[in-house]
Amino acid sequence: MRVELYGCYWSDGVVSYSMPQGDKRGNGWEFFDATYDGHWDGELRRGLGQLTDGRTGPDNFKMYHDNDRAQGWVGWRNDSRNQPVEIKFEFDKVREFSAVHIYCNNEFTRGVQVFSQVDTLFSIGGKYYTGEPITYTYMEDKIFETSRNITIKLHHRVGKFVKLRLHFSDRWIMVSEVTFDSGKTINHIQDMYLHRVKTANLYF
Repeated sequence: MRVELYGCYWSDGVVSYSMPQGDKRGNGWEFFDATYDGHWDGELRRGLGQLTDGRTGPDNFKMYHDNDRAQGWVGWRNDSRNQPVEIKFEFDKVREFSAVHIYCNNEFTRGVQVFSQVDTLFSIGGKYYTGEPITYTYMEDKIFETSRNITIKLHHRVGKFVKLRLHFSDRWIMVSEVTFDSGKTINHIQDMYLHRVKTANLYF
């Protein structure tokens, strides 16, 4: 559930995200999305959780967040999947996107680094992601271990669904928060797309 505090209007537009659940690290460390309010079955579907709660994790990923036992980080281990991590966001309406901000851990001495690459894909209906993805490559940093916010320009691409494909550069990727800069598009863009889909179906 999204709550607006102190009269601050939340306008990000995210209504849910879906992704693999996080992984365990050693004894007693579970980098799960523990506050996720959607469907759990190994894959998290149609809910919201730590990635959109407005709070970022501490630089030391083993510290708890605000003393409430919420670690603040969702983490995935490379050797448990051997493929990029995909996170799919659904928005309230078709939107025009200018940027995405991904808050990442970079404790490289503990095997955690910012992703090596992100592919961003867009869809109107959520089934087909057409067009070339926007690919962003991150320059490895093995000097500073502080967490950081990575901003990726999205060049006014349009969609109701956005998929992020995060590529590993080390054993772990840990993400705390994902936010988007976007604006609602005029309704006729969505209507044009739906008309094309209906027209195409007449020929099958």
